[in-house]
Order: sequence, then structure tokens, then C-alpha cells
Amino acid sequence: MVANSPELRNLTSLRGIAALMVAFFHFRYFLPKMPGWMDNEIIRESYVWVDFFFILSGFILAYRYDSGTGHYGHFLRKRLARIYPLYFVTFVVAVLVAALKDHKAPDQWGSLLAHVFLVQNWGYPFEPRWNYPAWSLSCEWAAYLVFPLFLFVCRKASAKTLVVWLLVAALFCAHYWFCANVVGGNIGNINNYPLFRCFTEFALGMLGYQIRKSWEQEGSKLCDFAQGLLLVLIFFSLNSKVSDFYFVFLSFFLILVASQAKGPLTALLGSRPLYFLGEISYSVYLNQILLLIFFDTLVIHWWPSFGRWTAEVYFVLRIAALLLVSTATYVFIERTGKRWMLSPKAVWR
Repeated sequence: MVANSPELRNLTSLRGIAALMVAFFHFRYFLPKMPGWMDNEIIRESYVWVDFFFILSGFILAYRYDSGTGHYGHFLRKRLARIYPLYFVTFVVAVLVAALKDHKAPDQWGSLLAHVFLVQNWGYPFEPRWNYPAWSLSCEWAAYLVFPLFLFVCRKASAKTLVVWLLVAALFCAHYWFCANVVGGNIGNINNYPLFRCFTEFALGMLGYQIRKSWEQEGSKLCDFAQGLLLVLIFFSLNSKVSDFYFVFLSFFLILVASQAKGPLTALLGSRPLYFLGEISYSVYLNQILLLIFFDTLVIHWWPSFGRWTAEVYFVLRIAALLLVSTATYVFIERTGKRWMLSPKAVWR
């Protein structure tokens, strides 16, 4: 795989779709009136797309580190430069919104320092008072810090493909036990050992990359078909309200075959609009709650007669605003902040 290969475009587009599905999930709780098409199990269960992020992150970062140059310290600086500028800006905005909205000190002022250092979900998490989709970033940051250990195990195991598959099977068993005995099939509650959820899925992604690296053939129409089938099975599993474990299981194989796929579905997913959605997906993920709060404020104060007949219009306006704002934050905060944090003049270096 090379940096601009179709399969990486494919995975980027899937990340964008996942971010949009998480936004749809949150829209259910903020829309004053909900379009009828959103009243279904697929949307209600779409919190699990965060788990897709965890697996995909492990896969992509294993690839980036394997194909890149430099030591682990450089890798860690690049990851922090990638996630922290927008995280910090949205965190500050969330604090200001909470202070102005409540007209008093929120009950989570004591969590400010933990949020600044991205450790708010390392133990028993603080209530998601601030920009709470960022809980997953806290877990990913922890995964970045133990990345060398994961990488050491993955590289040792990669000497024999069978060992890699055995490790994958062991992680699946652990995750199945977790879903069945700890969370009752629902992993959506961020109070239920979020680091376990992140670490197992991040490690699955890294092992998936080791498996993918052992494949010699580049581009397969059979994998393109399998990619479409797995997407259908994923949405079917969400609609059927089965254990969240099955989403994780299917997502692992979706990422694996999507990285090898070549065909009409891959071409569609690699199209410019979907690829750009993947590029701004991090902004979409972090901006969604703040946009929802902003729109709710507008509706309550300026649109008190909001009725069900306007639900679809309201939904379209929210999506359009989310995409526009996310494009702006991607260009002016994500990319600009990353360049500054990696520049020789950066104070923190």
C-alpha cells in the first residue's frame, strides 16, 4: 500500500461515513422533531461506529509507522499535532457554552485539568459535561502511549501468520466475554471500561494490518464484493439489535477486505465527495454536539412554532451547517494547528 493508493482512499471514505452515522445517532437526542426515517434501530445503535474508529486507527497507524521514517517520539508528536489543536479549541468552546448556558459554575469544573491533558477517561470517567464525543480521544491517546508495546507484539507475531490469527481470535474471545458478561451486549456506555474497549479494538486493527501486509496481491474484485456484503451485514446487525460484539467482529473484516478491494464499490467510496467527507470526519465528530446545542438554542428562542412538517428541513440545515463548519475547522484549525505544532519554532518542541 502506498500513501495515495485507492484502498487508503476507500478507508478514509468509510471513516467519513462512520462519523456521519455517529452524528445521526446524536441528532436523535437533540432534534426537537425527528424525521420519520431516523426512527429505526440502525440510527439508535450507531454509537458503535466509534468502535469502527478504534479498529481503523490501529490499522492505519500501524501502516503509517511501518511505512514511515523516524522514531517513536516523532510519531507521538505527529499524532498529538493531529488531534490536539481541534480538540483543545472545541473543549474551550464547550466550557464557554456550558458557563454561559448555566449561568453558574458547572459541576464538572474539577475535570478541567484532566481534559486539558486528555486523561479524562483513563479511570472512572468524569460525566461528559464538556464536548463529550472527545471521550474516545482520551482513550486513543492512551493507546498511542502504549503503541510501542502493541507494535512489539504485532511484529513478533507477524513472523508466522497463524500466530497473528490466534491473537486476533484471543482478542475476539476477550471482547465477546466483555460484551456478554460486563456490558450486557451494549458497549455504548462510556462508564464501562472504555480503555478496554479501545485497547482491544486498536490492537485488532494493528493485527489486521499485519495480516494485510502478508497479502501479495494488490486489488481484488472479490474483496470489493465482500466489502459490500459486510456493509450489508453490519447494517443488518444494527437493525437486529444483536450484541455489539458482532459489529466489532464484522468491522474488523470490513477494514481488512476494504484495504484490498478493487471494483465498482471501491471506486464509489473513493470518489471525491466521499473521500472529502473522510478528510473532514475528525471535525465532523468533534463539532457535532456544539452545532446541535447551537441549533437547539436558535429553535427554542427564534422558532417556537417548529412543527413536524419542518423536521426534514431542519435536519438538512443541520447537516449542511455541520459540513460547512467542519470544512472550515479542518482547514483553519486542524491543518494549521498541525503545521504549527510540527514546525521547528513550536514552543512545545
